[in-house]
Parts: sequence; C-alpha cells; structure tokens
Amino acid sequence: MNPTSKARELLFYLIVLALVFLQYRGWRVGHASNMAYLTTAMDGVLNGTPHWRAYQNRLLAPLIYSALNWVTPQGYVVFVQVSLVALGLSLFRMLRKLGVDHGAALTALSLAVLLWTLEQYNSFYLWDLIDAGWMLALVYGAMTGVLKRWIYLVFAIALLNRESALFVAVSWAVSGFAMWQQDRGTAQSRIKQGAVMGLLVVIFVEGVRKALFQHSMLTGVGTDDAHKAFENHIKLIDNIGFIIPQIKAGSPLVFTLILYAAILVVATRNAIRSRQADLIGATIALGLYFLSLFVFGAMGELRLYQPFVWVLALLVFAGERRSIASS
Repeated sequence: MNPTSKARELLFYLIVLALVFLQYRGWRVGHASNMAYLTTAMDGVLNGTPHWRAYQNRLLAPLIYSALNWVTPQGYVVFVQVSLVALGLSLFRMLRKLGVDHGAALTALSLAVLLWTLEQYNSFYLWDLIDAGWMLALVYGAMTGVLKRWIYLVFAIALLNRESALFVAVSWAVSGFAMWQQDRGTAQSRIKQGAVMGLLVVIFVEGVRKALFQHSMLTGVGTDDAHKAFENHIKLIDNIGFIIPQIKAGSPLVFTLILYAAILVVATRNAIRSRQADLIGATIALGLYFLSLFVFGAMGELRLYQPFVWVLALLVFAGERRSIASS
C-alpha cells in the first residue's frame, strides 16, 4: 500500500470514529436525565434485585460494567463508548474485507448510526450492545466461512448475555439442515450440537433466574409474581393493540419494521439461492429473533430494534455480493 492509499485509509477510519463520536454524544445527551435508572438496572442483576425476573440471567454486561467501575466511576459510559467504537470499526472493517469500497462501507455505517440514533428510548441496556456484537460476528462468520471456528465462542458470549443465545443454537441447527444433502455427517452433528446448545440455554436461563432472583427494585413489582412461571413477558396481545393504530396513522415505526423484515427475508432468500448453509442458518435465526420481539417485547420500546442495525447494514451492503460470488 503506497503512502497515498495509507493516508486515504486513515482518513476513512477517522471519519468512522467521528461518526461514532456523534452517535455516542447523541446517546449521552438523550439519556443524561435517566442515568441513575440505567445504572441501577445493571446493579440489580448482580444483587438479585433486577427490574424484572426476565433480567436476572443477563450476567455478562453487568459483570463487565462492575469491573469497569473498579477503574472509573463512569463505568456505564465507558462501556457504551467502547462498544460503539468496536461495533462501528468492526462493521466498516468487515465490509472492506468483503470487498465493499470505502464510500459504500461508510454509507452503511452512517445508515446504521442514523437508525440506532432514531431508535432511542428512555430505557437502554448494555446487554443490547453485546447482542449487536454477536449478531455481527455470527453473520460475518457465516459469510466468510469461518463460523465453524468460533461458533462456540459466539454461543458462550450470547449465553452469558441473555436468553437470545437460543437463536445462536437455532442458527447452528438450521445450518445443519441446510447442508443435509451435501454432507449428511456434518449436518447431523450440527443439528445435535444445536439441540444441545438450545437445551443449555433453557437450563442456564431458568436455573439462574430461579436461583438468584430475590425481588424487583422497581416500585410495586416486588417478587414479580405475574411472571413467576415463565419469567419472560408475553406481550403479543398488547402489541397487536399497539401496532394497529400505528399502521392506520402511517407511523415511521411501521415502515422501519417493514424495512427490517424485508432485509431479513431478502438476505435469507439470497443465502438459500447461493446454498450457503451457515448464512441460511444465521439469517433464519435473526428473522426468528426479530419475530420474537413481537411476542416477548413491547413494540413501542424502540431500543429493542437497535441491536439489528449493524448486522442489517452488513447484509444489505455485502450480503448480495457474497451470495453472487458463492453461486
């Protein structure tokens, strides 16, 4: 690489960092008034007094946050800063590695940052940033053929982070079904491994929640008896009641959800057409994760969709290219 090319490369990375800085500043200003609420959400998990029973198994982010607090009193802020820089640089670097030019890669990141910023909500949880990271790693690994080397690491991180680790298990099992005709032995192995991963998620999540949860720190929630049996919230009926007026009003949220769904459908179609088993598994798993938000999440909480922005940018700007190359 000649000096001019190096300088140009450095300039683009500086622009990436500038975008991420603006992204962080927007988040910091938007959440300045409720930082105490956000930090207690992390403290509560480790103390057995989370906001809800459903949060009790989400150990990784609170543990990292707690460790950072030994170094700086701004542990929560540092976590967000480092995560946003890591996600922004990773997306840009991944796109470049996949053959996307500088301008398109920067455009992809800009759109991801824009969507993430527009999806701010009064609550914000650090585990959503970790979810974004494993999603990005899962799809990039599937696109490049290296997922088999780090699937267990991705799963371990997701498992310690939150119950969405189930979709890593689904991804691996589905990739097995997708390669059934080409390599039945490997296919059977992946299906079994995916089933074991899924079982581990259920055992870990249920075990940790029932063993560690004491009571909610939120006023009026107490022992959260409303969710004692299953712990997760079931919001499907509420969401139907919420989305119908949004559709009638032509809400931007509806168009965003349609956009995300369309990207996942097209990405899955491209993966199937190119017979990329790992990518088929990854995109189907992400699609199921997205659909699960309609059942277990409150659709009005825009932060639920934030973890998707980086991986969807990757799929839009590099997915078609990889599918064509693999055909």
